[in-house]
Amino acid sequence: MASAEQTSPRVHPLALVAGVVGGVLLVLMVIGIGVLIVILKGSRDHIRAQDAKTAVLLEKVRAATPEARELPPLLDDVRPLVRSLGAAIGPIAESAQAIAAATPGIPRLVDAAQVLDQVRAYDLVRISAQAGRDTPPLIRRLLRVQLATLTAQRIAVRTQLQTLAVQREALTHIKSIDRKTGGTVPAQRPPVPAP
Repeated sequence: MASAEQTSPRVHPLALVAGVVGGVLLVLMVIGIGVLIVILKGSRDHIRAQDAKTAVLLEKVRAATPEARELPPLLDDVRPLVRSLGAAIGPIAESAQAIAAATPGIPRLVDAAQVLDQVRAYDLVRISAQAGRDTPPLIRRLLRVQLATLTAQRIAVRTQLQTLAVQREALTHIKSIDRKTGGTVPAQRPPVPAP
């Protein structure tokens, strides 16, 4: 009596090729996603640094505002004193009245002068100039990062589309094989007759 050799079911070579190609494409997609994460993290760090610089500058501008507002009430108190002084001096009264008439414009000038003093005190001109010099290279760098991100995303989309095309082609072949073979894998091969 011939002993029946048991054989295990075999996978079709096209299915093996499709599996290997799918695995390689999956690894490539994971690598692409990793590259995107690294690029986006660098972009996030750059944006946070820009936000910190902007916050410091805004804080300095806000700190300069309250002191400039305190001067107009003081000038309102001085205006009557200048008028009474002009009346007491006599011959210079006309010039004193002209000065008193000109004093309503002084608060605005004093406001401007105090703001300029605050700008000097906080060195806002130098800081603004430095920010103006730093901003274009940073924007160019950010643009390069965004363009690199866009390129990486386009590559990832192309890779995904290629993977989809390979999967569709593999599915077409698998369906064709199923139609030709009846769609099931035999559990056991029929025994080979002895010669």
